[in-house]
Amino acid sequence: MNKLILLLSIIVIILIKSIDGSKSTTTIECLNEDGESVDWWVIQKQPVVSSMPEDTKYKLGLGYLYADSKNPTWKIPSNTLNDTNSLVHTLNLIYDNYDSKELAWFMYNDQPPTDEADSDYAHSKGVVAFDKTQGFWLIHSVPRFPHDPKNEEYYFPKNEVNNGQSFLCVTYKASSSFADIANKIYINRPFIYAYNFPSNIDLPQLSLIQQTIKGEFDESPRTDTTVLESIGGNSFQVFAKNSAWDQDLYEDLIQPTLKQNMAVTSWRLGSKASIMPTFCSGVNYTYDSINTLTFTFDDPVEGTVNWKYTKDHSKYALSIHETDNYICIGDVNRMYSQYKRGGGSACFINKSLWQSYVDIIQTIDPNCSGDTSFEL
Repeated sequence: MNKLILLLSIIVIILIKSIDGSKSTTTIECLNEDGESVDWWVIQKQPVVSSMPEDTKYKLGLGYLYADSKNPTWKIPSNTLNDTNSLVHTLNLIYDNYDSKELAWFMYNDQPPTDEADSDYAHSKGVVAFDKTQGFWLIHSVPRFPHDPKNEEYYFPKNEVNNGQSFLCVTYKASSSFADIANKIYINRPFIYAYNFPSNIDLPQLSLIQQTIKGEFDESPRTDTTVLESIGGNSFQVFAKNSAWDQDLYEDLIQPTLKQNMAVTSWRLGSKASIMPTFCSGVNYTYDSINTLTFTFDDPVEGTVNWKYTKDHSKYALSIHETDNYICIGDVNRMYSQYKRGGGSACFINKSLWQSYVDIIQTIDPNCSGDTSFEL
């Protein structure tokens, strides 16, 4: 009998270890609308569009456009942001494994779900998750999102449906990219409100993330840009600035580096003193840095969707008048008040996706060319 009990105990221990170890077999990566592996994906959430019929996803502020590395043109999903989608599939890799000893992850947001973050922290929002081999970096613009997996299951917050928002998820190798990601985070200095760093995960420069959490940072003016290669071999030029640098992310860092005129979509509401007009190349500026104004696209089921920049909280920039088709998706608004905020952006070239973004921009500020259309 004792031998039988001992044997059963051993079997139970093996099964428990097997179940616990199964978490570590989960591949940490960006997942598409069907839960399948993709190198990268983007989501553009639309705001509440009051002109749409009642109970439509756009009236509810839950409509979105989707594209990824396999199909880099806009798809109009039939579901909503409250349904199962690429965002849910990807973040559930953390929510379903938040206490795994094989997964390191952290979430940051200048407007966290429960805490308060003062303006000394970066104007940055995102999620990073890696095992010892690979992981994803999700850059987004949604305040109070996502919630701490240790306390709640995944959901998209009801109080964040009103405005347009942007999301970029990229899958990277840990060995070649995590150290650079950690360095960008350290320079930006975001408010990290949820995290899990198992002792047996030895990621390069993870200590920089831990220093950021402790409030340690470099007070001298700093910027950084590095080309990161995704796991699928795509190049993403990632930019970072800290608050002490005290300049514009776009006109003073991204555009001179990429040598691009750009149209920028970002939150531009606030005091008149902080609202930044379009900059035109000439005596004072090297590049056109143009504000977008209105947006539109046709949903074959629900009709034409229109909205203004005053309802769009996204942060993205597109090349204009250039041969390079850059898309930059990031953290920082084009506002004078954002000079003193850390943050960054990830820029990449994809002609099909770039054209998809161009197609939804209806008008831009006419100050530089005298034309409100997006002339290429």
